[in-house]
Amino acid sequence: MEQQHPDTATLQEYANKYADQMKAMGWTFENMSKDYSQLISVTPTRFNSWGD
Repeated sequence: MEQQHPDTATLQEYANKYADQMKAMGWTFENMSKDYSQLISVTPTRFNSWGD
């Protein structure tokens, strides 16, 4: 697996999006970036449809 680290802008976007939830859990941007320092990227390879 390729090691990737999210850039500061990506982490800041996430922190802005979930600011209320992070505050409720007592987290700061610094806490989050230390605890979640590895980027996990998932690329779908196929799609299943059960409604057709």
